[in-house]
Amino acid sequence: MTNCLYDALIGSQLGNTDCFLLLNELGTKQKSLSFNNFVRRVAQTSHALIEHGVQPGDRVFVQALKRSEVIILYAATLQVGG
Repeated sequence: MTNCLYDALIGSQLGNTDCFLLLNELGTKQKSLSFNNFVRRVAQTSHALIEHGVQPGDRVFVQALKRSEVIILYAATLQVGG
């Protein structure tokens, strides 16, 4: 199944080493995350969602603090087909 939104926004950035996020989260030192590393973390998270039974069209509810991991989780649900 083609996932146009994921492909256009996220998947096309695989291999791009430019900075995507500057992480300055409470209790941690500032660091950056490249597009490529973001796409790889999204892929790992989407595989974990699939292993736990999430399928295209399923709704995934998340209540979380504003952290970089939430952006990764959102992108992973797009990759799965959410």
